[in-house]
Amino acid sequence: MLLAIFLVMGCVGAVSAEGEPIIESFSADQDPGTLSVTFTYNVKDADTLSIKYFDGDTEHSISGTSVSHPYTIAESYTATLNATNANGTTLDSKTFTVEPIIEASFTTNISSGVAPLTVQFTDESTGSPSTYTWTFGSDGTFNEQNPKHTFTNPGEYDVVLNVSTDTAYSVSTPQRITVTPRVITDVDIFGLDAPVSGQSPDISAFVSSTPIGNVNLTPVVSWYAPNGAPFTGNFANGTIYKAIVTIEATNNYTFASDIGFDVDDATSISRVLESNNRIVNVTCIYPATEPEIKDITSVSITGVTLPVGGATKNTTKPAVSSNPSGGIASISNITWKEDSDGSTSGTVFKYETVYKAVITVEAESGYKFTSGLTATLNDKTALVSLNDDRTSATITYTCPKTTAEGKIHPVITKFTVTPTSGTAPLDVRFTVATTNATNVTLNFGDGTIITSTKNGYVDHTYSTAVSYYPILTATNTNGSVTESLSILVKAPVATSTPTATQTTPLTTAPLTTMSLGEISIPSPFDIIKEFLNLFYSLFDPTNYVTAGNESTAV
Repeated sequence: MLLAIFLVMGCVGAVSAEGEPIIESFSADQDPGTLSVTFTYNVKDADTLSIKYFDGDTEHSISGTSVSHPYTIAESYTATLNATNANGTTLDSKTFTVEPIIEASFTTNISSGVAPLTVQFTDESTGSPSTYTWTFGSDGTFNEQNPKHTFTNPGEYDVVLNVSTDTAYSVSTPQRITVTPRVITDVDIFGLDAPVSGQSPDISAFVSSTPIGNVNLTPVVSWYAPNGAPFTGNFANGTIYKAIVTIEATNNYTFASDIGFDVDDATSISRVLESNNRIVNVTCIYPATEPEIKDITSVSITGVTLPVGGATKNTTKPAVSSNPSGGIASISNITWKEDSDGSTSGTVFKYETVYKAVITVEAESGYKFTSGLTATLNDKTALVSLNDDRTSATITYTCPKTTAEGKIHPVITKFTVTPTSGTAPLDVRFTVATTNATNVTLNFGDGTIITSTKNGYVDHTYSTAVSYYPILTATNTNGSVTESLSILVKAPVATSTPTATQTTPLTTAPLTTMSLGEISIPSPFDIIKEFLNLFYSLFDPTNYVTAGNESTAV
């Protein structure tokens, strides 16, 4: 490293009188990478030598032809060389500048990525360099202090920064930038249903890629028959079909030549790349088609004799039906489990014990239970659990606690309603059956309650569009039991027919009439009200509210 030297004397050597020492040369050079300066001198006829390293410094005795001195601050100094013999003294001074130490260093905002990769380089050098030279490996050189460079081609680039001043320079440690190609290595195809006999082809596949988000998410799906002809219509039974899924890369990506694929249910997968690896056609071959699987949505088990303390357990296979019909292949015997510990021991029901009836039903070939399968036992809701392939359903019903010995509790043997939903006003019929009950109360859930000891039918009209939860309670001196139902009443659908303005609609409160024998007789006043309701409905159907009419048939 060179140091600017300013000659104060204006000549090559210092002037001396006859016989005095002669200073032929005196120079100062800064040591590279430090604040130290090496002084070099050539002196003749001197007995002693000394030097002052800066103005105001004391004399330092020296010898030889050079000496080094460390400075602590980068600034200008004047050093004075003193040569002495018996005839006198000769002086020579040099003014110079100690330059700051410079050290090349830089940071990047990213060190790897896919091509084209744009990297911001930030100079972190010390010592206030005045020039910058960046070498980007095979991508050339640049002279900005903080350049932004885009690597367009995949590869590894070792970046180096050179900095310098007029008298100093420094080279940074190389930093590697890794640029990977924009290549898709894996593709998953999902949501494409395998062929099923009797069904039409599915063309709604979805795609994901690695790296993620670089393919069109809804590819083109084409189906082909075994002879290679394009296929339309419904799949035949026992036939092998293939689907070709055409996927296009996005965001300037291409598919790797050894790209991997994953397709649900396909037995064979192959691919053909097109358009410079921007498009891939994936051929998916599926197993031979099988008959369409029908879903069983509900199961009804009837004829189960519920537990009675002291009675023999009846484990005989009960009756079973399904929706759609014909979906059940077999039904198991009844297993009675004690609710407290799951025990199945004994042949006689214990007193004051809760039992669970557990029954397994198997689906017929070509049928499966839906994941939302509903089940009833003696018209009461039961719990359902399915095996993995939904061909077997275990139905569990928790029975009322058996009575204490010598005591008989009431039992609700049937509580149903038809229909369970409809448009207001909605006429429904409840079926009620109890045993051992001295009092039966039906709360319709709309503020109307009736009490009877009869079994049979109860008719009721719900006028307001809302959900109702009617509750049946059966009671005797030993206790009571309850069951509830759910009814959805919907608002009438508005029509476009002009209607007369009706500001105050006629409404009537529900009126309950108990039946006499098999006949339910409304009062004359009810008949008049119903006629008026019908009259107003011709002008404003939305204001029509029907009168309630409950009847109990024995």
